Amino acid sequence: MTHLEPELFRIYANVVRTIERERLLARGQRVLVAVSGGRDSMVLLDILALYAAELSLKLGVFHFDHQLRPESGDDACFVAALAEVYGLPFVSRTADVAALTRQLGLSP
Repeated sequence: MTHLEPELFRIYANVVRTIERERLLARGQRVLVAVSGGRDSMVLLDILALYAAELSLKLGVFHFDHQLRPESGDDACFVAALAEVYGLPFVSRTADVAALTRQLGLSP
């Protein structure tokens, strides 16, 4: 594993401990990581990308653009770029969720 600053290592170690204690992932498992582009999901992707080698995980990255903000397309590009940095497959889908909720008579 690459060197991490102490605070980042503490976060990494806590997440890994939880994964192992709860048996959330198995060796060689395929994992599709849903990444919004927000801080939490980006950190999760960073942690799983580091941890993947230890468990021989096969990671992929998924992003869903709800089109709820004008800049949401930028999020997809940002997530795609990070997936490329890690050499991970990337899948993105888009839907106008606001229009769909109106069409179905649901609250936004």
